Amino acid sequence: MADLVPLKVKIGLKENGHAKYPSFNSIPDEARMNMDWSHYIDRYGTRWHYDKKCGHDDHEDGSPCGMQWGVFAVPAVFAAEALKLFGPAGEMESGLVTELSEAEFETFYNERAHAHEPEEKIDTKIVQDLAAKKALGISLSQLEQDALDPAKPQPGILPNTNKTWAGFKGKRGLTVVPRLAKVAE
Repeated sequence: MADLVPLKVKIGLKENGHAKYPSFNSIPDEARMNMDWSHYIDRYGTRWHYDKKCGHDDHEDGSPCGMQWGVFAVPAVFAAEALKLFGPAGEMESGLVTELSEAEFETFYNERAHAHEPEEKIDTKIVQDLAAKKALGISLSQLEQDALDPAKPQPGILPNTNKTWAGFKGKRGLTVVPRLAKVAE
């Protein structure tokens, strides 16, 4: 995967109550590989990570009712065009997109977008089946015992690698470039 640039996006509300994203399809086709922007960020970026602490119906300093923050990281060509059109001095609409450092992105990811997630992913069917075997006095095989150990890769109880930016980034082999402004200097 390409080096990625983290962006923070202000998401408003349309009159019908649906999310109003910046018009990212205004980004030149070649910068989004002739794809709809929403498919592009899922395929070539990190996908959306929305603020789960303060949504459209909530109010918090820096996040008034009727808007919500989301972040994603994308290849530099898309990020540069998004900032040109929607950044602090955006040509189409200013102030909707901000470039983040990796540390800022990680803080948002860990503390706002994924803080609510559990540390482990539990396949309840597997765990209940194994608990039933144990309750009946049937000994568990090594693979079944491993399913109950989050440190083992056997399905059952596994670490939630999406819980933290470090886990998400490591699992996918992502790298983040220094801020575009510094790259351009």
